[in-house]
Amino acid sequence: MRPDKAPQAMGAVPRLGIGTRMSTSVWPGVWPAMEKGGFAANAIQNSVRELNLLQDVLAGRPPRSNYLYGFGTLEEGHTGSTFEGLWVAGVIEALKTDTHPRYGADADHITVRRGPGGIDRAKLVIDAARDYTFFTLDVSDIVDYTADHPARKYETALEVVAELAAYIQHVKGDAPFDLELSIDECPPRMEAGACLTTDGELTFLIEELRRRGIAMTHIAPNVGVVKGQDYDGPGGLEEFERRIRGLQRIARAQNVMLDFHSGDDLRPAVRRAIGRATEGWNHFKVSPSLQIIFAETLHDLYPERFRWWWEDTLAYARREADGGSDFAAQCLRQYEDYGDSVPAPRHAVFHHYCFGSVGRRDEKGRFLHRERFYDLPADFYEEYRDRIERFLCEVAADVFCRE
Repeated sequence: MRPDKAPQAMGAVPRLGIGTRMSTSVWPGVWPAMEKGGFAANAIQNSVRELNLLQDVLAGRPPRSNYLYGFGTLEEGHTGSTFEGLWVAGVIEALKTDTHPRYGADADHITVRRGPGGIDRAKLVIDAARDYTFFTLDVSDIVDYTADHPARKYETALEVVAELAAYIQHVKGDAPFDLELSIDECPPRMEAGACLTTDGELTFLIEELRRRGIAMTHIAPNVGVVKGQDYDGPGGLEEFERRIRGLQRIARAQNVMLDFHSGDDLRPAVRRAIGRATEGWNHFKVSPSLQIIFAETLHDLYPERFRWWWEDTLAYARREADGGSDFAAQCLRQYEDYGDSVPAPRHAVFHHYCFGSVGRRDEKGRFLHRERFYDLPADFYEEYRDRIERFLCEVAADVFCRE
């Protein structure tokens, strides 16, 4: 009915990737931010970590376990949404807005893990996300970090990318789509510094992808950013910016856009370094930060509802710590040593574990708490909308080099 308001493939166009963890409550702040800030965005974006497969929800299957670098294991689908449901809800919200946003839909972090079944699982995700316009293929886990040459280091990963790119093309038919190679994360027990993408590796990857006929529009290299942390790599921001500038020269010459993931906890100075190094020509993703803003708004306006979320989060972190998670134990110690027992979104234990409450399911696959986040008074959602708009405009100004 309104194809001008549908998600679209945009190619190498600077944009934000806006993870919509809180789904329908997020978009009322996203569209005015895009209008005011004058930027494009993948305004429908979540990953297999955050979304369920519809067939699994309908069958009442328990959530799968996934691995997140720097965190550990987590249950997939923790937003309570599905790939199909998120797309439908996002498109409806775009139709409702008075603005005319230029936006895409990103099936983020389609992950291929080591071992059997990894590719088949990725194809199931692609089937579920068939109407999306942007596909992020995450092969970080199958890169051979012990190899001494890019051809050997990325051999298996490139074979998988070729197979999945061909499958996406089959599913999409004549419909255009953007395609991203993501190697920005580290596998278990690897340090971030050991996974950095070099100029030589990026050159090899772009040339090899072209040789194989894979029309890759975006690449997310590993630049030393770790999810849930501000950048603190050796050499500071000067070295960080220099490294990105070198990668950018290579990518820009080939009309491939660099993508920067896990931008949520980066302070403005780090975001501006990325903006300067890329001269504002980049794709920058955020996701958890919009959920934290939701929590901050809830804490300020409806503290009793926040207190429930806090207690549920604390119980989750304690279960993980009792199960052997060093990271959960560390977060709990930080909270206990903080000297302030008042529940607040700023505490690390909430910052890192609050996501688990939203889409938690029981043994029969039924959602336990989801309605608690969507039955709040109108003034809450209005305030949340305003805070999202301010945040996204600030991020866009930093990474796209705007005053």
